[in-house]
Amino acid sequence: HEQHFAQRGRFVVLARGWATRRVRGGAHAARWCAGDMRSASRTRSSPSRSLSYKAVAVLWWFGTACLVPIEAKLPMKFKFRPPFGFSKMDKQLSMLGKADFAVKEYDTVLSANALKLKEDEIEKAAEVFIKAAEIRTTVDREARQFGACGLKNLAANDDNRQAMWADMKVRNALLNCATLDPEETADEETINCALEAFASLSLDPVNRGPMWFNPRVRMILVGRAKTPVRFYDARKHALAALRNMAVHKLVAKLMWLDIWGARRAFIQGARLGDSEQEYKVTTNALEGLANLAMVKCQRTAMWANQNLKATIVKAIAFTLPLCVQKNEIRAAGLGLLANLGMDKSNANDIWPVSNTPIKFWIWISSLPLSEIDLQPYLDKKYVIGLTPAEKKAMETATSAADDADSICTSVTQKALECMNGLAFTSSVAMRMWKEPTKTVLLVWGERSGCDDCRLWALYTVTSMASNEDMRLDLWNDRAGPMFDRVSAAESECEEVRFLGYEGLWEIAGSKDTQRLMWNSTNTQKTIVVGTSFKETNPSAIRSVAFGVLWRLTTNPTIANDTWQNVSVRKNVIRASRMTGSENILTRQFALGIMYEWSNPALFLGAEMYSDNPLKQTIFTVAVNTEPWMRTCQLQAVGTLRNWAIQLRIILWQDGEGARDILLRVANYNSRQHQRARALAMCALQELSQAHPNREPMWTNSRLVDTFNNGALDSDNARSQECALAGIVWLATLPSNAVSMWSTNGTREVILYTAGKCNPFHAQAQKLAVAALQTLAQTPENRKPMWFSRASFIVIRLANPSLFELISPIQHEIRARALAVLWTFALNDELRQRMFWDKFGAMWVIGIAAATECPLQSRARVYAYATYSRLAESARLRALMWYDPIIRVLVIEGSEWNPTFREESRAGAMATLWQFSFDPQLKKPMWACRGTRLSLISGAANGPTDKVQLYAIYSLRNLAEAVSNQVSMWNTPNLQTALIDAIDCTKTGCPPTLPDAFALSALQVLAYSSINQQSMWKTKDLVDQVLIVAARDCEDEFYDDSTCWHSRQYALAMLLLFSEAKENRRDMFQRPEVRGVLKSTCTAPWTENGEGVVGRTYVLETLQFLADEDTTADALWQNPAYRSSLVDECLVANSLLPKRMPVGQWRRETIGDDDTEILVPVLFVATQELPAGNQAVVKAGGRMYALGVLTTIAKRPDNQFSMWDEYTPVTRGIPSAVDNLVAACSIKNARFNDFRAIGCQGLANLAECATNKKPMWDDAEVRACMVRAGNEHPMYDMDEIQENQWRPDGGVLNDVREAGMRGLANLAACLGVTLAIWLDAGTARQALQLGTRITPTNEQDARTRENACRGFANLAQSEDNREAIWRNEEVRDGIMEAAKDTSCLNTGARKFCMQTLNELSENSQNQPTMWAGAEAIAVARRRRSGMSRRLSSSSTTVRLGQVSIARHNEDGGEAWARLAGFA
Repeated sequence: HEQHFAQRGRFVVLARGWATRRVRGGAHAARWCAGDMRSASRTRSSPSRSLSYKAVAVLWWFGTACLVPIEAKLPMKFKFRPPFGFSKMDKQLSMLGKADFAVKEYDTVLSANALKLKEDEIEKAAEVFIKAAEIRTTVDREARQFGACGLKNLAANDDNRQAMWADMKVRNALLNCATLDPEETADEETINCALEAFASLSLDPVNRGPMWFNPRVRMILVGRAKTPVRFYDARKHALAALRNMAVHKLVAKLMWLDIWGARRAFIQGARLGDSEQEYKVTTNALEGLANLAMVKCQRTAMWANQNLKATIVKAIAFTLPLCVQKNEIRAAGLGLLANLGMDKSNANDIWPVSNTPIKFWIWISSLPLSEIDLQPYLDKKYVIGLTPAEKKAMETATSAADDADSICTSVTQKALECMNGLAFTSSVAMRMWKEPTKTVLLVWGERSGCDDCRLWALYTVTSMASNEDMRLDLWNDRAGPMFDRVSAAESECEEVRFLGYEGLWEIAGSKDTQRLMWNSTNTQKTIVVGTSFKETNPSAIRSVAFGVLWRLTTNPTIANDTWQNVSVRKNVIRASRMTGSENILTRQFALGIMYEWSNPALFLGAEMYSDNPLKQTIFTVAVNTEPWMRTCQLQAVGTLRNWAIQLRIILWQDGEGARDILLRVANYNSRQHQRARALAMCALQELSQAHPNREPMWTNSRLVDTFNNGALDSDNARSQECALAGIVWLATLPSNAVSMWSTNGTREVILYTAGKCNPFHAQAQKLAVAALQTLAQTPENRKPMWFSRASFIVIRLANPSLFELISPIQHEIRARALAVLWTFALNDELRQRMFWDKFGAMWVIGIAAATECPLQSRARVYAYATYSRLAESARLRALMWYDPIIRVLVIEGSEWNPTFREESRAGAMATLWQFSFDPQLKKPMWACRGTRLSLISGAANGPTDKVQLYAIYSLRNLAEAVSNQVSMWNTPNLQTALIDAIDCTKTGCPPTLPDAFALSALQVLAYSSINQQSMWKTKDLVDQVLIVAARDCEDEFYDDSTCWHSRQYALAMLLLFSEAKENRRDMFQRPEVRGVLKSTCTAPWTENGEGVVGRTYVLETLQFLADEDTTADALWQNPAYRSSLVDECLVANSLLPKRMPVGQWRRETIGDDDTEILVPVLFVATQELPAGNQAVVKAGGRMYALGVLTTIAKRPDNQFSMWDEYTPVTRGIPSAVDNLVAACSIKNARFNDFRAIGCQGLANLAECATNKKPMWDDAEVRACMVRAGNEHPMYDMDEIQENQWRPDGGVLNDVREAGMRGLANLAACLGVTLAIWLDAGTARQALQLGTRITPTNEQDARTRENACRGFANLAQSEDNREAIWRNEEVRDGIMEAAKDTSCLNTGARKFCMQTLNELSENSQNQPTMWAGAEAIAVARRRRSGMSRRLSSSSTTVRLGQVSIARHNEDGGEAWARLAGFA
């Protein structure tokens, strides 16, 4: 170290330890290893240990450091002695506060070559002066004077100063002369020469520190600076020396502390006297204070010194008489004010809002009088606070300078310099950019030439432009055009042009001015001129011009314009390829412009990538690892990163170009290239976001190794995060995810990073957990991940008790860990294992669900989402509900709390929704008060739709329990919540999901017959239902599946309301209901499945309404209803379909399982009905319409008129009877449902006595009835026939019953009885077979009863009695039915007895019948109480009791009851 510092000539302070006064005499010393400078300069080798050393004592007392050099010859190990004056200084230091001084290295180089005087010349000349100056006697005063004068002259040479100060003899000789008594007139000149020599020596930067730290020199100079006024020369030279030493920052700090009186000396000297001899003293003092003001930390304290402030005001003011010396004083005062004004707090005081003398003198001193008329400004507005003498001096000065450019060039320069210092404070700069200061700056800035005043004016405006709030004002107010003219003028000097471009650089830093600047033709021309490669364009100008262009291109629009400019583009590319250290800044700006061009928002990536010179430049710079190219490399790699955002596929496919460059940079290991590596890793991460790239990127081993190494590089956090993010993107491809988990390298990297609980790498840990979450999204990975170390890491991260959550990102890690558990819960097998892991997974989930910390809101969301996933398993629902902890957490989580996120409430509500599917939990859930209140509050118009949907759907599921329906509807809050959920329909708003869900829940509540009447009487509910049911979902405004669902549920509710007999008459009388019925039935058949179902609901509603006698009569007899409802609705919709569709459909499924809601995913709309099922639903609707016609035909008042309209002329035209006949006469087995309904309708019409004869005479009707009555099961039936003859709702049973009833009704006509009997092969056979039916159910009993009633009617004709009795098959059937005493045969036996009674009245039959004594005896017992009049007992089967046959594709038949939807 000694040799190194001796060769470099450095003055080094080694401060390696601090001690109190009790350690080695009170301080710890450090060594100055400079040695004897003459010896070092001569030998350039290490100085000997025996040479003299300078020790620098580092004293620490109350936190204050003070460097005191000591002249001594000390060995290497020395014992410290207090220096001269230590005790006095110690007392002064004890009164000081803490100082911010630091021991710094004196970076000054002493070179032996700087000494131009040879050794022999020094001995011949200098030694003579030294010996003369060392004379102490008074005899040789003149020799001493000449010796001091000679040393003064030698010190005036710059090359001698370092050597002279290093020579101890010279110092001692000068000190000997300077310490003489000034009262001796003969020695006064000697003292002045010695002090002037010290002033000259202090001009050398190397000497300033050692001179100040020399106690004798310091004491002499400070003392002489305080000498009386008459010794003005000595005072002048002493202040000059102190002024020069004050340039040293550490010395300046010590001077202002005024430990040795330097500050007082400066302030006293700065006070202006009356004599001209004191002017130079004042100038030196003010300049010294200006040097002290160069220390930033002292400016505020200096300006707060009132003595100093008064001195400055006096120094810069005009005073008489005017002279050159006073101008120097004003210049020095303005220089001091300029340094003090660089402090913001001082600047606002120096240049306040109001006019002050200081403000006025600064402005008046900066005026170019030859170009500005001063008189308008010399009024009371600006001239404030001046004394009469100052005003007179100002007027004298201005009047004497009419032909001059300024009062004094140095004063004007310092005034402009002062303005420049003040302009760094934004508030002051805004006040300065107003009249009259603005005019002064613009006039100076636009003058020709390259003088200092113009430069300082440009400096000032440039400083103002550094304030972002002023840039727009400056550009609009002549400053911008001024910079344009100055910059573009090639005739201007380089420094002026540079300042012009620097001003444009500052103004271009504001977004508000960038577009205005680029729209200016002059500015564009200026930039083109500055960025050109002409020989007259210096490199410094070119660099700052490219800097202006770079700043402008930060605006995307300007960047696009500059790219389209071919000349600008070529210059930028050329500048980016320049070499040499002098062009490095130009190259940086050019590459910065390319970076702005690559902005993804501009979409210029493809064009830039196709430009081969530009692309090759980027590639070359991106891999340049030279230290001075580091910034350029970052810009090039950043450009590649931007290209990667736009050209992800193209860059990855460029294996020899961009991909290779990025992989090379991403694998740099040195710390100097960490930022470049992070940018390259970020670019690769962008490439991984393209879906086509993910598979080839994962198969590229070089990329995988790069990502793995980057993910383990904890020293480069940004690179590590980008690598992990790239792994996350690659894992989104399922094939990659499976391979990634099975690959040890990447899997172990993810697990290692996720398992580290280092708060300094929390972001990387979060991405690692995100990678685990992404891998768990693949179903194949969930099970192996659960049985691996991943599950333990995830559970540990989700448990807050294992580590302290101190930052938001750690809360995010916990939330992501819980998200992984939520993903595991998607696997049904893992649900079971997670649930029984009570002290692992379920423990951390419960803690997260119970947390109330706002920072853990996302963790709470995923905890409740996991509960909902677990509840998807039917086997766990009851176990979770009866677990007291889980039940309490779920119920509390479903309650509204403003401090929690609504997603967590939605998760808790979704868990209750899953519980509500369990049939065993429906009743206890409704009985639980907490659950009930949570669901009702959530069903209200809540803050989010998800919570409301879950709550309403849960209520709907609970309403499926019959025991809950009545109590739920009778809960007022529930009624209000559900009705309010669909309240928005009144305003004409489009339907929402809560509308559909609320209507669905109300529909289920309407299943209860007790609720139906009460719900119909609820006016608000009915109004909402009718509004929704009347919607035209084909309208564009409502063209949404939600509208169809809402309307479907509303129509279903009308159907349920119509099931209650008490509601039917009121419903039919409401015009809104009839309007809904008509509009729904008359609308064209839609391909939308929901619309088809809605029409079927309406037609069934009409069937229920028609069961009311008054409604059935009104439908047929009221002309308005007949036209709108019967002809347009029922007749049109009861036509037979062209073919009976294949498939199976149950209405009960519509609205039950059509919606799937997942947490935290939003509601997923249902799919439309499959096309095959739509035809089935349409066929069901047509059957309901046909059933309504059958119901109308049941009323006696309608039967004649209905048949009367069916004439040979109208036959074949769609009408009520024609549709019935068509349905009854169909022979296709798939249409037997329609056939059954048609036969029932014809049987109803046959009840009218007037219709019997014409109906029998109609061959088609007769054939239909006879064929239906002859339907009987056989032994060799196929599968379809067996299905249709099944006893529990087989459709052929309905057909046979209707046919048998119709024949019995027709047989009641005397004109038809003989014809029926004579029709032995058909009609009579049907009745005969009917009497032989053995009833096993009520339907068979009714069929047999109708057959027996038919024979009773036939027996009324005397012509038939004998033939009936003599027919053995008929007689046996009647007798068999009469003997059957089962309860199901009561009706049939009654009519058999009546038949036998009629037959016994024939005299021909009596003998034969007597032979059957048992039969006669039975007949006699019943005859006395039996009426002779045969009554036609008609029975109408409601459509809801009719089955619809649907055939499967394999030929089999599936049956489902259409009725019973409620």
